[in-house]
Amino acid sequence: MAYLDEGSGPPVVLLHGFPENAGTWRHQIEALTAGGHRVIALNLRGFGNSEHPSAADAYTVLHVVGDLVALLNHLGTGPVAVIGREWGALTAWGPAMMRPGLVRGVVAISAPPQISRAPVGLAEGTRSMFTDGRRFYLDYLQDVGPADDEFGRGPRASLRGIFHMLSHEYEAGDVDRRLVLEPGQVMLDIWPDPGQRPAWMPEDYFETLVDSYEKHGFTGSLAFYRNTDRSWWSARRATADRKRFGAGSSTLPAPDHFRAIRPCGQCRRR
Repeated sequence: MAYLDEGSGPPVVLLHGFPENAGTWRHQIEALTAGGHRVIALNLRGFGNSEHPSAADAYTVLHVVGDLVALLNHLGTGPVAVIGREWGALTAWGPAMMRPGLVRGVVAISAPPQISRAPVGLAEGTRSMFTDGRRFYLDYLQDVGPADDEFGRGPRASLRGIFHMLSHEYEAGDVDRRLVLEPGQVMLDIWPDPGQRPAWMPEDYFETLVDSYEKHGFTGSLAFYRNTDRSWWSARRATADRKRFGAGSSTLPAPDHFRAIRPCGQCRRR
């Protein structure tokens, strides 16, 4: 597991989203360390120079919480505040639900806690959104292969298209243009390459992303989307266990997935 560990004081963990790595928090790291905090920013599994497991189901919230628990034990931090964006936000809720003794607080940007309120998970639910051949992007990304190959043929152009889609510079007009594929379309039809990286993104950071995706491809990072419902069911189980064992419990039963916790010797600074 690759991570940054800077500063001293009350510890804060930063978790990035897709298609980023720990470097996305560069401005926040500077501010937090200047404000008297120890900052730990990790590359989630499947991203950057952290491990990229080959098993498609090795990217659930249980696995990522296991990674985080192993790292915090290795660093001996004590309770931490966890801040996450997108997949990092969904992950941030995990330790609060499953290992509450390790968490002082959660700041989740753009993703609510995965608390079960519906009979099916989000990925399964999106399959029935349209009956005219259109597909919601999350449904499209469930298929292993098409998006992996499409993005992987030109990581530099793909990353420019993804970040352009996420930015204010993308004139969507209708949110459907960003998130819904018409029949016959592929992801880069709705996330086209603008020909240059975003003006707000430093070249050196962009190049670290390009290098990583040229080396590893996109399958690991896309696996988070493909485990949306597995993670949802895991959170559902964790919520049920919390109710059973009490809101103050910090000793929830550890599922088999926590075998994903690795020896501390495999935790390393980037």
